[in-house]
Amino acid sequence: MSSKVLTFRQACWADFFSEFHFSITYHPGRLATLPHALSRWDDMYPERGVDFISKNPQRFHQVLKKNEIKESRFFSIKVEVFSDLVDQIQKAVWKDKDYKEILKQLVRGESVSDYTLEPQAKLLLFKDILVIPRNNELQFDILQKCHDSPLAGHPGQEKALKLIKRDFYWAGMNKIIKDYVSSCQQCSRNRNIHHKKLGLLKPLQIPSGPWSSLSMDFITQLPLSRNFDSILVVVDRFTKISIFIPAYSTITDLDLAQIFISHVFSKHGLPISTFSDRDTPAGNLSTKLQSVQKGVKEETESAIKSFKKYADINRSIPPYFQYGYRVWLASKNINTTRPTKKLSERWLGPFEILKKIGSHAYHLKLPQQWKSVNPVFHVSSFKPVKQSTIPNLHQFPPPQVIVEEQEEWEVAQVLDSKLKRGTLWYLVKWKGFN
Repeated sequence: MSSKVLTFRQACWADFFSEFHFSITYHPGRLATLPHALSRWDDMYPERGVDFISKNPQRFHQVLKKNEIKESRFFSIKVEVFSDLVDQIQKAVWKDKDYKEILKQLVRGESVSDYTLEPQAKLLLFKDILVIPRNNELQFDILQKCHDSPLAGHPGQEKALKLIKRDFYWAGMNKIIKDYVSSCQQCSRNRNIHHKKLGLLKPLQIPSGPWSSLSMDFITQLPLSRNFDSILVVVDRFTKISIFIPAYSTITDLDLAQIFISHVFSKHGLPISTFSDRDTPAGNLSTKLQSVQKGVKEETESAIKSFKKYADINRSIPPYFQYGYRVWLASKNINTTRPTKKLSERWLGPFEILKKIGSHAYHLKLPQQWKSVNPVFHVSSFKPVKQSTIPNLHQFPPPQVIVEEQEEWEVAQVLDSKLKRGTLWYLVKWKGFN
């Protein structure tokens, strides 16, 4: 109500509410003594609610009558999706030793608690829900159709449980469904993390004196000035004195060394350490501390400890990733083939870890087409890969086919094409891959 710039819609509502005298106050959820409908799941209601409806029909108004409900298009699609599993379920349930005796009793006309026999397809029902025998392939097919298909849309654990429990039942289904969803690669690629960022803050070591430790970085993509398009910034980490040196964006290691010698080394000597965006050391040298320098160092250390304490509130100690372990890599700073960043996957990979670099970085095994990407990443860019505890639960990509004595993959569909440097490139969907 205090905003100075309002849209037309907001202005209309502001005019309407101006006739009332009210105040908006925040009410914490922990102080709520009674639940209300807006904060409840749609399938969670007290059992006594059914009795209340039957005893107080005058309080309810039926919006849609039974004869007005038409068969939805989604229901027909759903039946078509699962119709191919009916024959498999019929054969498998009779082979299951846990349900074979129950089926025989129902066929003889005997009653079994909570179990019934579907009269047309002769399928076993548990509380009017289709029973799936202990068959990993059948359970996997149902999970794939209820979670991976475009109609399902990769729901989360709770929603997937609700969707599957509407129509199917098998022993231990809660554990299997949660395991399947948590280890789904497509979900892992596109969902945010719900834990603290990996890796505690690791401040750089306090410099021992002036010009003993330097940080270097480039400012690039600048307008041309005397044929220079970049600036090399060299900062003394102790005194914060900065040197700005004109440079080129195509500078080589040899040119960088010559610039460093002429502008820094010739005036201030060789530093003990240098830091850039890739943490490259520049040499070793010892410098004698003076009393003033000691005071500056102690004050800086105290400030950094305070910064670290509060920064680590939203960080967690990272797990130790061993050689060969696979992790997801954040796509934040990596360009993909998607037209916009919003449509890109949030996590790429999974990639294999080759070795540990320092205390907070790892060297990853990147694909061949990522030659221009530095393979060393900070641990905060990782998300551990969740492996399924149930064997053969997820479907793995199909093996290669041999075409003219070379290993190839089968193309399912051509999605896009572009002309790059006179060569026509195609974006394809491989058969059997997500």
